[in-house]
Amino acid sequence: MPRLSAIGTASAAAYGFTTLSGIFTVTYAVIGGGGGGGVGAGAGGGAGGVLQGSAFLNIANTYSIVVGAAGNSSTFNGLTALGGGTGGSNNNNGANGSSGGGGGAGGSYPSNTNSTGGTGSQGGNGGTGYNYAVASYDAAGGGGGASGAAGGNGIDGVSYAQGGAGGAGVSSTVNGVTAAWGGGGGGSADYGPNLLNSFGGAGGYGGGGSGGYYISPNGQNATAYGGGGGGADFTGSGGTGYQGAVYVSYYGSQKWTGGTVSSVGGYTVHQFATIGSAALAPGYPVNYLVVGGTGASNNYNGGGAGQVQIVSGLLNLQTNYTVVVGSTASFNGTTALVGGDASGGNGGASYNGNGGGGFLGTTYDPIPSAPWTAGGYAGGGGGGGGAGGGGQGGDTALPSSYNTWGGFGGVGVLWSVNGQYYGVGQSGGSYSYSNTDGPEPPASNPGTPPSGYSGSIVIVSYTSATQLYTGGTVTSIGVGASTVWFHTFTTIGTSTLTHL
Repeated sequence: MPRLSAIGTASAAAYGFTTLSGIFTVTYAVIGGGGGGGVGAGAGGGAGGVLQGSAFLNIANTYSIVVGAAGNSSTFNGLTALGGGTGGSNNNNGANGSSGGGGGAGGSYPSNTNSTGGTGSQGGNGGTGYNYAVASYDAAGGGGGASGAAGGNGIDGVSYAQGGAGGAGVSSTVNGVTAAWGGGGGGSADYGPNLLNSFGGAGGYGGGGSGGYYISPNGQNATAYGGGGGGADFTGSGGTGYQGAVYVSYYGSQKWTGGTVSSVGGYTVHQFATIGSAALAPGYPVNYLVVGGTGASNNYNGGGAGQVQIVSGLLNLQTNYTVVVGSTASFNGTTALVGGDASGGNGGASYNGNGGGGFLGTTYDPIPSAPWTAGGYAGGGGGGGGAGGGGQGGDTALPSSYNTWGGFGGVGVLWSVNGQYYGVGQSGGSYSYSNTDGPEPPASNPGTPPSGYSGSIVIVSYTSATQLYTGGTVTSIGVGASTVWFHTFTTIGTSTLTHL
């Protein structure tokens, strides 16, 4: 078999495929939490680090994820996006070292010296804070941005003060995700005689919060993942940094679980935005129904329906699964037991969620004192299946003096995935007789059964643009990414749900 060319292999990888079975190309973004803005001539907070790229992941493996709060790190697949540094306060340098983008430096009131912004290890450095040598027109620096852009320096003019702008963040390179993250926070500005030209620095591209100033002293909160909060003037509060996040995207149908899953332009995107630990785990969400066999009937009483098990779970797309249909049905560790046998008494016992046996039949003799007699016997219907015990079968009805009708079977359980009832109990039979000329042949007048399916069955259902397995009778409804697939197994014995 000829080998793929380098160009062909690269093209395949661009759509999520590799030459190795079970290995898929993903694009990702790991975003650290942004730092908060400083207070009291406060500087802008540094942005969280943003690491983007592509990687090969094994569909059989689980990948741990940590989403950092504001100022904290996020991790995925051996990568760590650092949290942003906190913006400096009055006459204090911005935080550095572990920051994604270094926090800006606070203003230097009452001293006439400058303050240094923090150093960003995964982003830009924070800007410098200034104080005018004659009057206290403090101007704090902006926080560094995730793109590597440094925060702007504060501007302390003769008659005004302006906070430094936050450093720019980055645009997403994750397939199917349009966003910008990791903007640095803007620095604050204290008053100057020219109030119209005295204002806080703008937040950096990618959700950085703007800085406060004399008229509006509060720093603004960051608005996008990894953004730094704006610095506050002396009477205000610093803006809060924005938490981190992790994105993982790949071409085609869903192959892992975890996070909030969406489909955009043919790509499956997992967004992890809940602070704390999570995982990208192998598996695909499915719904499945497992129903045990119907209990034995007798001459006239119906057998109880089998146990009905309804499950929502995950299947590994690289694993084949055994399906058993029969008295006891099973799939993926879920077992449904056989229904209760019919009885001449008041129904067989319901156990483990199985349907009950037939209801006690009725003999009817309209004229017992006459020289001839006529009457009948009607069997009860079996109970319906379902967790917690099956319903009792219907009682006998007597529409005329000489005819009897079997009781209805118990109602089954509704499966909301397709709107059908399963685990329906068998209806009872009946016969009529007259001894004027000797016994008449039995007449079969079964009760009207409830709508639905009676007997053992296994159905596996999932939503996908393409079929993911073979096995059973395969049907589908809907189109595109909203297509719902059904694999229905009714043949008694053992079968296999086989991955494609």
